[in-house]
Amino acid sequence: MLKGYEQTGPDVPWLTAVAQFEAVEKRVAQLRTERSEVYRDVQRRAQLDEKLADLRHAVKQATDAVETARLRHTAAVYDERDRAAEADRIARARQAEAEQDARRRLAAAQQRIAQGQRQAERLVEGRKATAERGVRSWEAELSRRWQTHAAHQQSRPSLWEWLRILGEAQRRWSHYDRWLLNEVHRAQGSLDAAHAELGAAQQEIDGVHRAVDNARRETGAIQRKLDAGIPKPEVDHPPLTAAQRAVASAERKISTTNQALRKAESAVRAADSEMAALEAKLARAADALGRHYPDAGWHTDRARREMTALWTDEEWNTARSELFLAALALHKAFLRHSAAPLRRNLHAAIDLVSGDAPADLPADAALAAWQSLFFVVPVVSTPFASYARLFGHLGKEALGWLLIDEAGQATPQNAVGALWRTKRAVVVGDPLQLEPITTLPFRTEQTIRAKMKVDEQWSPSRISVQRLADRLTPLGTSLPDADDGGPTWVGVPLTVHRRCDQPMFDIVNQVAYDGLMIEGTGTAAQDRFRADYPTLPPSKWIDVAGTTARGHWIPDQGRQLDRILGTLAELNFDMSEVMVIAPFRDVAREVRQRARRYRGLVAGTVHTAQGKQADVVVFVLGGAPDRLGALRWASKKPNLLNVAVSRAKRRLYVIGDRQAWSQMRHFKVLAAKLPHQRPIEP
Repeated sequence: MLKGYEQTGPDVPWLTAVAQFEAVEKRVAQLRTERSEVYRDVQRRAQLDEKLADLRHAVKQATDAVETARLRHTAAVYDERDRAAEADRIARARQAEAEQDARRRLAAAQQRIAQGQRQAERLVEGRKATAERGVRSWEAELSRRWQTHAAHQQSRPSLWEWLRILGEAQRRWSHYDRWLLNEVHRAQGSLDAAHAELGAAQQEIDGVHRAVDNARRETGAIQRKLDAGIPKPEVDHPPLTAAQRAVASAERKISTTNQALRKAESAVRAADSEMAALEAKLARAADALGRHYPDAGWHTDRARREMTALWTDEEWNTARSELFLAALALHKAFLRHSAAPLRRNLHAAIDLVSGDAPADLPADAALAAWQSLFFVVPVVSTPFASYARLFGHLGKEALGWLLIDEAGQATPQNAVGALWRTKRAVVVGDPLQLEPITTLPFRTEQTIRAKMKVDEQWSPSRISVQRLADRLTPLGTSLPDADDGGPTWVGVPLTVHRRCDQPMFDIVNQVAYDGLMIEGTGTAAQDRFRADYPTLPPSKWIDVAGTTARGHWIPDQGRQLDRILGTLAELNFDMSEVMVIAPFRDVAREVRQRARRYRGLVAGTVHTAQGKQADVVVFVLGGAPDRLGALRWASKKPNLLNVAVSRAKRRLYVIGDRQAWSQMRHFKVLAAKLPHQRPIEP
């Protein structure tokens, strides 16, 4: 083909081919953008749901806060009234006390007036009258004495008389004159004293009059107050002050809570408005995407969630298919434009595949050859045993993707080289199907492990690539452990089963997966099968105990197998859609002989059947009657039975000793789910 391209040349210019591809790619990008926007809207709706719940809760809290504030305010107002009444009672009591005190003072002032008046009268009539009489008496006495003295002055002796008696008369006169003058002075002193007493009496009377006047003024003032009424005093009542502060605080709280309520209600209205617009937008998206849209039911319906991929509606799948075809067209255009160099590179790739490449081939040259092959053949399948031979020339992370299938059967050491040469890996397997088979004896393995101080979990017979990948995968689920050693972590489980009809699905789902699997097989294939083979009996257990055995092979069970195969051959059944499997090698050797007679028949141990499937599976159990330990080995874990049953798409026929096998772990479920019958003898 490449030689033909070299001769004919490109039919489309390269830029045109690129433009055609980019146009289709742009359409896919547009659809991706639209679906991404829907996804963001869905996320936003979920956020809005939470936000609205929070906002409505906030409104309720704000409403409760307003009600609480109002109740507090009402209680505070009532308390303020009570405290105000207390203060009023105190003020009235003090007012009454003040009025009583005023009346007491009024009575006392009036009493002082009466007493002052009586005292003034007594003073006027007593002390003052006495003092006035004393003044008058002493004034008369003083006048009389002055007159006596004046008269004595007229009787002074003459000079003659003085000489006649030699001055005796003069002496007597002078002596008497001095005495008279002294009497005048004494009378003057007594008059002065009487005047002083009169003045003192008058002062005392004046003082009494002033006191009476003061009492009268006080009486007037008190009377005027009493007439006007004693006002209630201002009372500093601490409980009232505290109550007033509580009322003010409650009023402020009502204001702030009302503001918070209005703000919360406004936020709810805004969120409701946004939600309404978003719901309308998402309703249109839901109509367009149909069952591929994650509506409310999608999150709660696990079966629907597992069986329907979001966003992958018909429009998207059509665009994606068109993009794939456009990519193929672009590849073809590239091949036409680069036919010669690509043909040379493919020759080199063929040398690598066939093992004819030089041992010293540079890694870059080997990588270029492989890239050319991957350009034409995107996926290369190989077992791990051939990986080193094929890709040994490549270095670390030379390849883009490594897809490991049936990883539950792969030992980690076998995958190391492939993982080292790959940037990214997708590990697909089932830890509950068949486990890795190692050729190293278990005792030798344990001895090496103990010598190297390696934990039991890393033993090759106990670990697989799938289990290691599961450990590194954060998303997944846990399944009950087959050995009752704790749950088994399964990373990103693919839980939709699309192979087996009933009862095979229920058997494996119960035996291995704790009911986690979802039946997605549908009925179309089953209906066609029934229409094509209406006489073929349903799945069942043919109970054959057997009387003789060669190892684990029971000849009686072989005869029932031959009857089933003969019936299928008579129906012209496609024997490539028939699988005969057994748990033991003794049985497998016998059933393989039937494969020689029936072209296309797949026969062997259960271990050889993993990864395969058939419309009809015949599970020949065998099992020497005297070697029950072998039965316990086969039933120790669910893996072997899980693989055997899940190979059957339409029919499963089990041939074996039902009494013996139904006592074994996991096979109890098989016996309960499958109808059984005694063998039909020829």
